[in-house]
Amino acid sequence: MGGATGDGGDADSDTVTMAGRDATSPGVAGPRAFFPALPGGPEKALPGGGAQLPLLVPVILLLLVAVAAVAGILILGAREQDRAMAVQSHRMVEVALAQAERALGNNVRDYALWDDAVTNLLVAPDPGWARRNLGASLDASFGIAATAVVDDAGRIALLLEQGTLVADLTGTPADPAIIALAARARSVPARTDDPATGIVLHHGRPALAAAADIRWERWEDRPAPGAVLVMIQPLEGTMLERLAAPLMLGPLRFEPAGTATDAAIPVGLALATADGRPAGLLIWSPPAPARDFLGRTGWFLFGIIAAMVGLTALFLARAQASAAEGVEMANALRHSEDRYRRLLQALPDMVALLRDGRIMLMNPGGGGLLGLRDPEEVLDRPFADLLTESERAGFRIMAVQAAQESRPVWCSTALLRADGTALPVDLALLAVADGNGPLLLVLARDLSELSGLRERLQEVEAAAERAGRARSRFLSAVGHELRTPLNAIIGFSEILRDELLGSLGNNRYRDYAQDIHDGGLHLLRLTNDLVDLARIEAGQLDLRESWTDVQGLVDRCLRLGATRAAGLGVTLGADIRPPGLRVLADEARLRQILANLLDNAIRHSERGSHVQVRASGEGGIFTLQVADQGVGMTEKEVRAALRPFGEAPAAGEAEGTARQTAPGLGLPLVRGYVEAHGGHLAIASDPGAGTTVTVTLPRGRIYLPEAARA
Repeated sequence: MGGATGDGGDADSDTVTMAGRDATSPGVAGPRAFFPALPGGPEKALPGGGAQLPLLVPVILLLLVAVAAVAGILILGAREQDRAMAVQSHRMVEVALAQAERALGNNVRDYALWDDAVTNLLVAPDPGWARRNLGASLDASFGIAATAVVDDAGRIALLLEQGTLVADLTGTPADPAIIALAARARSVPARTDDPATGIVLHHGRPALAAAADIRWERWEDRPAPGAVLVMIQPLEGTMLERLAAPLMLGPLRFEPAGTATDAAIPVGLALATADGRPAGLLIWSPPAPARDFLGRTGWFLFGIIAAMVGLTALFLARAQASAAEGVEMANALRHSEDRYRRLLQALPDMVALLRDGRIMLMNPGGGGLLGLRDPEEVLDRPFADLLTESERAGFRIMAVQAAQESRPVWCSTALLRADGTALPVDLALLAVADGNGPLLLVLARDLSELSGLRERLQEVEAAAERAGRARSRFLSAVGHELRTPLNAIIGFSEILRDELLGSLGNNRYRDYAQDIHDGGLHLLRLTNDLVDLARIEAGQLDLRESWTDVQGLVDRCLRLGATRAAGLGVTLGADIRPPGLRVLADEARLRQILANLLDNAIRHSERGSHVQVRASGEGGIFTLQVADQGVGMTEKEVRAALRPFGEAPAAGEAEGTARQTAPGLGLPLVRGYVEAHGGHLAIASDPGAGTTVTVTLPRGRIYLPEAARA
């Protein structure tokens, strides 16, 4: 094996005895002659004479490197932990600001939807009434520093500062941010009564502002005058202290727009006015518990590491001394081991050498495969005799092919065991040579266990299928069990929220009831989604199909998503061709399909981008498409998003774009609903280029108006 016989040793060290016969006798060659390509060579003597192995220094260096690596990992981990805390504080500040905006919005809505306000601010302007009701009392109670009435032309009709009427600004154009808020307030549907909120600059400093359309309390019978009531609450002093108190972040302060912050740990929230101008940075000091912990325990850890290094050095020094004592023993035994014989005898597979098709050498593993007590029984026999009769001709062809090529030739065949049974094996033939001519190396591996593995694999697959059906039944049963208590929770929370049985006495109780109601609705929707998902997986989803007006369905879904889209700075659009298009489908499922796709598109869109809904009946095929200009997805993320609870990660999302965590059921449910209609769902997406989701239903499901058919 690679010159193993060239060390000048005695002949006994180069022979192999198998089954009582000397492998170097006439007609049988030793393994080192048969396997010249196997790794091997003259054994090298180990250093003797008590020489010390030079291991101490490199091992100590490796240990120090490992310690440095661990320290680096701890530092990086601490930094990431502190960064996570900073990100969490960033979100907490955003939530606190949003709550403050909602509170201010509730105030301005209450005053704007008041008949006295319409009468005394617009119909018969009364400055005294405005000072008494909108002046110092609002400043003292809610910290509202300024109240203004802006007409439909964007001019100031009335302005109160700290309870004082500012007459010289009457009739002048309002700040662009206030004009933008007023425009948003007018665009809110009348029945929702939702105010418009945002940031404005009040005397050069950021402030919260809320605007609501001034209208009669019974607005259904009387048109709104068109003016907007605006309230401004400065973000300074007591207001900032009230925001920071529950967050435990230390004092909040403002820095001018453009101030640089540490990008790795976000500790500043960039504010922009309602018309998009930078308003400044809200700065705070985030908690850093990991850094503080390392600072307190660093010296203690350093002492432990130093002790470990010292003990390791002592142990290695003693180990080197012990190793030197065994070197001479290893040198004395180096010729007593024949690696090639051990290799052959240890292999469970068959290894045989053939000359002219006859067996010259076979290892014990080969004899075991054949069911022989001694592999010597088959020496000098043709190897083809060990194969079943149907396989012998193929073996001869393989032997000729292996002799002509320099690479192994593989096949699956069957060996004939001593008891007459056939043993399936993988067979490999490789041509080798020695000084006496060409040889053929034969290796065979038992495949009988593989058949058992296949059977076990089938059993595992069947068990997995049964488990999947059991999971679907479990989800369906749990969903049905959850609906009854959830409906009770939703119903009782509505009674508390609407005070049907009497006043609760505190507005917070009504807010808590609203939170309970919203949470119950969310859980009920999630439960319904889980039940539908279980039905889809079980193939038991029932559809109630009817002719559905596509334009009306799209309009309803766009109205539902309009508020959220406006809050994220995303515009919505629709294109239905031809007008009057109808589709035969389960209207509730189709509405949920479009609502889920719109929700995904809005959530993953950048501020200022557009989401377009298209519906078409061209060619007799109904096509529904939702396209966004958001962050997009890779193919791997698309596959993850189509798996239940496997929503794609929102990597690369623009800073400042609000996100909500979804349960990961949207797209799997959409695909299930579409396929239940016999349709197809396709997703085209590229990172940074947006996503287009297309729903296609088969022919025969659309109805075109007479004009479109003509």
